[in-house]
Amino acid sequence: MRAKTEFEKTIKLTKTALFLSGINIFLGEWNHWTRTFVDSIAYYLNIVGLYFVLIGEMYWLIDGTITGKSFVELSLIVPCLTISVLATAKVHYLYHNKESLLDVVDKLREIYPDEIEETANDNDQLGIVNEANELLKFVNFLLSTVSFVVTMTFCTMPLFGMAGEFMETGKFVVLYPFAVKYPFDVYNTSFWVIVYVNQFWATIIVCTNIFGVDTLFYALCSYIGMNFRLLSYKFEHLEIKRNDRIINEIIVLIKRHQELIELVNKTQSLYSLSTLFNIVTSSLLICLSGFNIT
Repeated sequence: MRAKTEFEKTIKLTKTALFLSGINIFLGEWNHWTRTFVDSIAYYLNIVGLYFVLIGEMYWLIDGTITGKSFVELSLIVPCLTISVLATAKVHYLYHNKESLLDVVDKLREIYPDEIEETANDNDQLGIVNEANELLKFVNFLLSTVSFVVTMTFCTMPLFGMAGEFMETGKFVVLYPFAVKYPFDVYNTSFWVIVYVNQFWATIIVCTNIFGVDTLFYALCSYIGMNFRLLSYKFEHLEIKRNDRIINEIIVLIKRHQELIELVNKTQSLYSLSTLFNIVTSSLLICLSGFNIT
């Protein structure tokens, strides 16, 4: 027996990540203030927090170029800048196409198998559904673990560096996850906590945006593929008889096929720019990583 709650349970982490990014795909009613905050404020608050760091990185990069910093030093900051821009680009298009996104998610909710009887004839269908759910759970677990480890490591390494420096020399030296430069002195002890918290928040935003958008893409592909496989199974096991019941079943299956094709087209439209950004940024990061390694 498989209820639609399995659909919600499987993409729970994805929904939470997108919720923090300012995109609400949760099923159910929210009170007015929560809905207003998520739909109209959270996204822009995240943009402000993240771009405060990005502007500081760009300023540092420009200043480093002018003052003659080595290419190796400059290239080390570019991956952070690139991934931060990528995270913004990924969530930006989904946020501004929320209606199309909600149409796709709601349609997949609607056509998700409400229940499959565990009989000899339906074991294959049950296996198809279970395979899609288990694969998606594994992807979510893997990416959530990686995102958590990356976030905590990236944000705490400077703290350990500061602690080590203090224990070794007795001097308090401020270090940050991101190399930034602002019109004010970021290494002034009266400012460093605020700047550090902002950078911690920015790192969470970046990881949340990438995790939410990417795992949603995996979920859409997984469930669309699952429904195509179920559709294929039903076509293959139709009775070869000419009667009204069989004809009606064929009509229902044809309509389901048309619905799935439409979902594929909408998903492609939602993620075409995100995929392009992935390819471009991956190429850039691979080149920079190869240069730094050699």
